[in-house]
Order: sequence, then C-alpha cells, then structure tokens
Amino acid sequence: MKTIKNLLLLAVFFAISTPAALAQADWTFDGAKLGQGFSDEFIRKTHFVQPCDMDPINEGARSVVFFSAKPCRGPGMTEGTTIVLFTSPALSRENPNPAVTTIAWMGGTYMNSRSDFPVQIGATEADAIAKLGEIKDSQVFRKGTRSVTLAAHSDTVYSLISNGKIVGLVVGEMPKIDLEDESHEEWQAVLAGLFQFTPAQP
Repeated sequence: MKTIKNLLLLAVFFAISTPAALAQADWTFDGAKLGQGFSDEFIRKTHFVQPCDMDPINEGARSVVFFSAKPCRGPGMTEGTTIVLFTSPALSRENPNPAVTTIAWMGGTYMNSRSDFPVQIGATEADAIAKLGEIKDSQVFRKGTRSVTLAAHSDTVYSLISNGKIVGLVVGEMPKIDLEDESHEEWQAVLAGLFQFTPAQP
C-alpha cells in the first residue's frame, strides 16, 4: 500500500510539473490578473496608455480593447508593445466592469519585466515549447511578405511565432484557432494587434 501511495504521489508531482499545468498558474500582468474586473481592478493596477480602440465582438458576447504600440489617441505603449484585452461579457454603459478573461501582448519588451509569465517576447520557438508544452494546434497567417504562426500550447496558452521567434503571446479564454470561422472574432483581433497596431520588428 505504501508503495502504491508513493507512486500516486509521484504521478501527481509530475502531472503538476509538466508545462501544460502552467495554464493554471496565477500569472500577473503589470500587476493585474485575469478574472479581475476591467474598470475597477485590472486597469487600475496596470500602467497602460489610453485605449486606442474598444469594440464589442461575437455579437456582443465579448469586448476587445487595444492598447497600441503605435501612437493612437495619444502616445503609444512604451517599449513597442501592443496589449490586447478581451472581456466577457462585453463592456457597456450598464456593465463597465466585466471580467478580463484574456490578454495578448506582442512586439517589444514591455511585459518582459512586468509579468511572471515564463516566456518572453523574442524567445525562440524551442524555448516556448520547453516551457509551455508542445504545440497542439497551429495555423499560418500571411500578409504581404510577413507571416506568423498561431500556435496553441494548451486551451489557454498560445504563442505567435515568426522566423522561429516568439513575437506575441496569448493567455486566457480563446476559441479554436480557425481563421475562417467568422462567428468568433478573437483571432482576427489578435492579428490586428500584431499587424495593425505594432511596428514591424527588424
């Protein structure tokens, strides 16, 4: 019985030590955490610039908020980083404080020193896989001469990969990666954050 118990404890240890278990970690992002209310908690804790754009998506089920690296309604985010937040349900006059359920950040180094997430922008694809787990699903998006691979490491952790380097990261509730699915607008918003709001990286 003691041997069986020890084996079970060992199995649990390895289960919680694998990269996939990282999806359950309580990471902080510039002092804020997923699940906090957008207006009363999340934005109060962070040091983001004024939002560049804020729109309902998925027929009003969620909202997307862009904090642009490029100047927009004022100075852009420092260190060339764009932040994209998703709330559930959507932001509205009646509900100004829905939970922030997803964060994406891309380009630059803003989160490198302001988050305890284990992978940073600029890391290699191999390093991301080692820390976040193998890629379970992926899709390539091309725009002109640029391309990016959207890669799912788990149901809640994703990376954006270009030329073997991590150019963006996504944590939280997201639909399956399917750029043809018009009923879910999250991945199009993430791509807009990278290609529209973030300066091209050298």
